[in-house]
Amino acid sequence: GDVFGILLDNRLIDTPHLQALFQQPLQFAGLQQHITATIGLTCLDQIDGSGSDALKAANIALKHGKQQQRGSINHFTRAMEQATHARVRLLQELREAFEQQQLFLVYQPQVRLQDGLLVGVEALLRWRKSDGQWVAPDQFIPLAESSGLIVSLGAWVLQRACSDLQRLQAATRQPLRMAVNVSVSQFRQAGFLATLDQALQHSGIAPERLELEITESVAMLDAEFMVELINHIKQRGVRIAIDDFGTGFSSLSYLQQLQVDRLKIDLSFIRQLEHNEGSRRIVESIVQLGHSLQLQLLAEGIEQASQARRLVRMGCQEG
Repeated sequence: GDVFGILLDNRLIDTPHLQALFQQPLQFAGLQQHITATIGLTCLDQIDGSGSDALKAANIALKHGKQQQRGSINHFTRAMEQATHARVRLLQELREAFEQQQLFLVYQPQVRLQDGLLVGVEALLRWRKSDGQWVAPDQFIPLAESSGLIVSLGAWVLQRACSDLQRLQAATRQPLRMAVNVSVSQFRQAGFLATLDQALQHSGIAPERLELEITESVAMLDAEFMVELINHIKQRGVRIAIDDFGTGFSSLSYLQQLQVDRLKIDLSFIRQLEHNEGSRRIVESIVQLGHSLQLQLLAEGIEQASQARRLVRMGCQEG
């Protein structure tokens, strides 16, 4: 496809020359085509095993380059190999943890800032190994997404969160909503709407009590596909929130097309709210945008009462 191998004497290799080969556009069918190449290099004297091991090493260096900086040249190192093996081990442990029901949900409260009234909770996935060691979500969630495991995990999270909301709701007269994060892999799965229907049916919760959270990057994927999918979700009565708002590059006209209900202001801005003028202005702009589009606003990661008071003055309803 788009991967090529070069085998040559290391006394002849000239990495600047390799990169320069791709700086001039290619002439193809009367058109100029600009292409880039990410290169992974390994020296055979670093390889203890077979030719297959050498190819694996070069591929590790190539993948490292694609993740860090496309268009770069990357030399294989033992540290890269160790990191790759560590990810493979962690993914295997994650699969086993899921099968053995070691994963569980915790719930972060969402409150009305004006008076502190609890209005909902957000489901957060956590993993504690059998030896008591915690694995951070930013370690295992990307692994689950890249491996495809997130589809099964996400279905379980949705089902469990809806069932738990039913239990929580039985303990209070205050109507609560359940916020659940949905990944791009889940949205792209052909059976996602069926999974959603099943979770609603089995739990018995009212659809309007469920809010699916998507990031800006997910929202901006395939405009036509996302608009149609979210229309189907909205027809069921389920709400939609844009998570980590302010960290991506949303089109405002597209935002209206998506018919979202809520913007969640990213916690990176809230942390700097009282100390950074730029962050304060961004939050003010998001609040004004939300009001203009008639969207509800929720600020993430509030840890100080002074932050909450400032957000109330700005016009942010929830946190």
